[in-house]
Amino acid sequence: DEDEVFNKIWLEHIAKRFPKEYKVISYVMPYCNLFQALKCNIILFQEGTNEVDCKAAQECIQYIQEQLAVENVSVFRKSVFEEFEIEILHSIQKGLLKNQSILLDRWYNSPCRIQEIFAGILVKRVLVFSSLPATLEKFNKRNYDARISKDTSNCRLYEHVIPSYINLYRLSPYSKNALFSCKRAEIERVFDNIEQNLPTDGAKSKLTSRFHDLSKERLEQLKNQFLPVELVGDILFITPVDAYDLIIHTHLVTPHQAALEFLKRI
Repeated sequence: DEDEVFNKIWLEHIAKRFPKEYKVISYVMPYCNLFQALKCNIILFQEGTNEVDCKAAQECIQYIQEQLAVENVSVFRKSVFEEFEIEILHSIQKGLLKNQSILLDRWYNSPCRIQEIFAGILVKRVLVFSSLPATLEKFNKRNYDARISKDTSNCRLYEHVIPSYINLYRLSPYSKNALFSCKRAEIERVFDNIEQNLPTDGAKSKLTSRFHDLSKERLEQLKNQFLPVELVGDILFITPVDAYDLIIHTHLVTPHQAALEFLKRI
């Protein structure tokens, strides 16, 4: 699980760089909620936490974020990613020595980079396709389950899901290589719903607060990128931006089932 590895390394670097602040924050929230609190301000305190401790933790979170920004967050990010890559590549090497097939998330790993490092191995590019409405339905369910379980490690923001989707797919008036067709009005409605659901800055309660998601201006930019004004047609087609060896349609089979079957074939 690349997310779990990355989050662990990121938090270790934070704990070393800000030991006092990290201690204050970890006192009022479980480990599983620390990363999203510090990285994205998705904050969920432990039940029974008093307001004084909540305020102290929020001030520490703000201080850490401000310090990273002042000190150039890209330097911090680079050190985290360097350690993360070493650990992931080590895990890949161990798997290859055992003659295992390995599934990697392209969010962290470039197929070209893997091929470059492990020359001679077979690298297959797999896309797990889901329509935009279905993707947001899963996004909402994931966040709902995270709130119910009081485990924010699985929470995601629109800032994560929308840019990621737009980087994977483009809309076209032509059906060639299309994965899915949709009405223009449906896409418009999706973005309108997202705008209505965006949290307001500073929205918080005693135990939770949520900031740093898409601004309305940023959402409008993403919408114009995905659905430009010059793109004509009431019916539009979703096509992949890149080429893939296998495309899994999630409305036909679960990604897990299809991926296992694909690994058997290769």
